[in-house]
Amino acid sequence: VLVLGAGFDTTWWQLEQAGCAPTRYLELDFQEVTQRKASIIDSHPELLQPLHCPSSQEAPQDFKP
Repeated sequence: VLVLGAGFDTTWWQLEQAGCAPTRYLELDFQEVTQRKASIIDSHPELLQPLHCPSSQEAPQDFKP
């Protein structure tokens, strides 16, 4: 799944909670928006835990600018 202009969308967490999150899910947005969302995720363990990584900054990233 590719989400363009993801903003603060929570679809992945909703799918994960329902047990049907896709194996590949990529959100794409402006750097400022993405950084703010990552900061929010990092400050809420209940959002970070399903990512299976110490911080959202260390989440798997297939795309690097």
